[in-house]
Amino acid sequence: MLILALASALAAPPDVLHDDSIAKAISGDCPGAEPGLRRRVDALPDDLGARLALDACRYSGTERDIARTDLLSLYRVSAPYDPGVLLKSRESKAADVAYLRREAQMAFETLLRAMVEKKAFEDAQLALASLEPMVGESGPTAASRLLLEHAQNGVKAIWPLATASLARFPDDADVLEEVARVVFDDGAHAPKEVLDAIFARGRTTAKLNALLGLLRADRAADCLTRADTFRLPEADRDKLPPILYRCAVAAKDTARADTLVAAGTKGLDARVIAAHARLRLDAGREAEALALVEPLVPKETAAVGVVLELYARQGDTAKIDALARELPAGSTARLTAASTLVTARKYGAALLLVEGTCGTYAGADATSCTRIVDAAHHGLGK
Repeated sequence: MLILALASALAAPPDVLHDDSIAKAISGDCPGAEPGLRRRVDALPDDLGARLALDACRYSGTERDIARTDLLSLYRVSAPYDPGVLLKSRESKAADVAYLRREAQMAFETLLRAMVEKKAFEDAQLALASLEPMVGESGPTAASRLLLEHAQNGVKAIWPLATASLARFPDDADVLEEVARVVFDDGAHAPKEVLDAIFARGRTTAKLNALLGLLRADRAADCLTRADTFRLPEADRDKLPPILYRCAVAAKDTARADTLVAAGTKGLDARVIAAHARLRLDAGREAEALALVEPLVPKETAAVGVVLELYARQGDTAKIDALARELPAGSTARLTAASTLVTARKYGAALLLVEGTCGTYAGADATSCTRIVDAAHHGLGK
């Protein structure tokens, strides 16, 4: 009896409402998802969500041709997906039907992402046109359309689609995520209502991408203003301060940048620290500027420039010379040091740093090196 019961259990169709294989595929765990997906597809050929999730895994892996073949058979099906077919052995509840339809829509989005990641734009366009009528228009399908348009054509003429998608599905997290990626690439043209939506309802990643988009678009002050309008979940809060620091320095908000440093913010970019130090230097706060950048030399070129300028202001050519000798030959930092020495009229020391090395530089650095050597020779009367 036990053997018969076990055989009967193994032969029973998968319980689609409690199986997590599609969720695993959506999360990127294809190795963990594929056995369950294959069981579902073998037992229930009408299980569209499982088929799309399995094809997404195939497409992102090494079975792209198998995925294409299966998808071509799906493209010939004109009827919308009916999750109720999978629930014929039980009373179909509206919530269960909605759950399976949403699962199929998210599996569809996962498939489109796999295609876009492989830059298979023609496949993605065909899948979008053929499968969206089956799974039904939704936030995931709108996000997929925006993802494909952005990946294929960049931000050119994308804003009408982005704003329309957001108007149609204002609370969908995936739509907000894709719109935030558009802001990241084209923050200069991001409408106020789009930013309002992202910072009110977007995930942490959407909010941070939008802040970076404002920063990249020279809207650093807007970045700071927007950052004050939301709070991140506790687990994500350490991701915000390094971005705020970049925005504060770019906006020349020295007080805000000082506060972030004083708070012990981790993960600060060395180049941004150097720019912050220059703000302090320009404000006459020489000792505080030095305290910021001195730990970064000689590795960080931008910090070297600030320290050398500070030493030059103080007339401390001995420190300039000592630091210069620590800098690697052929480095941009060494050029900066030599230029500072020329300005300080330490022509011999400048020549010792760069004479005979200009051939190791390229482009603007090579030109700069030649000018430094010429200026030093002129200063020495050669």
